[in-house]
Amino acid sequence: MGKKKVEIMEKEKVKFIEGSMKKGIPKKIAEKIFSFIEPFADYGFNKSHAACYALISYQTAYLKAHYPVEFMAGLLQTDLEVSDKITRDVLEADRMGIKVLPPNVNKSGVGFVIEEGNKIRFGLAAVKNVSTKIVQKIAEEREKKGKYNNLDELVERVGSANLSKKVLECLIKVGAMYQFGSRRALLEIMPTIIDRSSRLEKKSQGGQSGLFDVAGISTKLQVTPLPEVEEEGDQEKLAWEKELVGTYLSTHPLKKYRKYYGDEILSVPEVKKKGENKMVKVGGIISNKREIITRNGNKPMAFLRIECFEDDIEAVVFNGVYEKYKDKLVTDKPLVFIGKTSHREGRISVIVDELKSFSSYVPSITNGKDTITLDISKEKNPLKLKILRQMIVDNPGNYKLLIYYSDKDGKKQKKLLKRKISLNGSIKNLIEEYLLKDKKN
Repeated sequence: MGKKKVEIMEKEKVKFIEGSMKKGIPKKIAEKIFSFIEPFADYGFNKSHAACYALISYQTAYLKAHYPVEFMAGLLQTDLEVSDKITRDVLEADRMGIKVLPPNVNKSGVGFVIEEGNKIRFGLAAVKNVSTKIVQKIAEEREKKGKYNNLDELVERVGSANLSKKVLECLIKVGAMYQFGSRRALLEIMPTIIDRSSRLEKKSQGGQSGLFDVAGISTKLQVTPLPEVEEEGDQEKLAWEKELVGTYLSTHPLKKYRKYYGDEILSVPEVKKKGENKMVKVGGIISNKREIITRNGNKPMAFLRIECFEDDIEAVVFNGVYEKYKDKLVTDKPLVFIGKTSHREGRISVIVDELKSFSSYVPSITNGKDTITLDISKEKNPLKLKILRQMIVDNPGNYKLLIYYSDKDGKKQKKLLKRKISLNGSIKNLIEEYLLKDKKN
């Protein structure tokens, strides 16, 4: 029962009823008793357990509704060690209108902090290879003497003994020093600055700086000029961010393709709701690729992780399809994967038959825009309006919804709903009746 296997429960039902009858319990009573137990093969709680969960859910929902920024900052801090959850939390914050800012040596502390204007700042300790102890030193020095103006100053004030090349590399790559220059330029001068700072610190410890101290001469900080190098591209920048904090910070590779979801193209959570052997088109990026050679034919194939905004799924690319599309199987590149669902050992995957670019699709119902405009001002049937309202509630998604309606005085008004919708199933047919494709807002 604890393993929630219905087929096993069916066998146990026969044993239970037969055993009960041997003990003198009538068959009908035995069947009734088992009917109370049977639902737990799916999912169930005793009443006290369920009541506790309900209370916690209510309290959590209240905090999220009335203290959204504080709630999301706390959630991000709680999920800090789990990259999948961090990605989900950042996307949810964005949906709520809360901006999650990247870590910054002049603004960040250890953990997530709230800034003015519904913003949350990433903590430096969230960056891979950066310890709490190092972050505390950076923050303490900043509190004492003010902000850092360049990479040379940061290394001199905090000390090369604390800021190793690895730590600085991670902080630069994640964008925590963007105000000092491009990431590539900073990475190029960083070893020179570290080496020079290390030599000066050793001289200081050896007493060689005493002559300058006695003479009252102060050594002015040497600022290393930034080289003229090509700036890092978006793909490189996003790959660094994903590697070092578990999520994308500057943008999301799929952000500009949000408007395509919900029509023909499905998100990963929507694909996971599909049954066995269903044809699907899932939009996403390859977050991981594992190529193997088949045993029987000695031919290459690949296993992929397709990542969407809030979830990921396995995709299998057999040899024939692999040979055709292998040049397109690049990590972090937005693609539409076309194939059939496969359910095996409790896991859902997609057997890929074809690959397409997002540009191959234009959501005709929205003319490629992310806002759908409906005019229900002339609709007099309350039942149809009730159905439309329920459809909107039951189909959350990525499209904004602008509605023109009549107020109690019969005047036409417009309202942009906070709730976003998808364009799945029957809702698409329903809203086409009220659709204003060429309405200028």
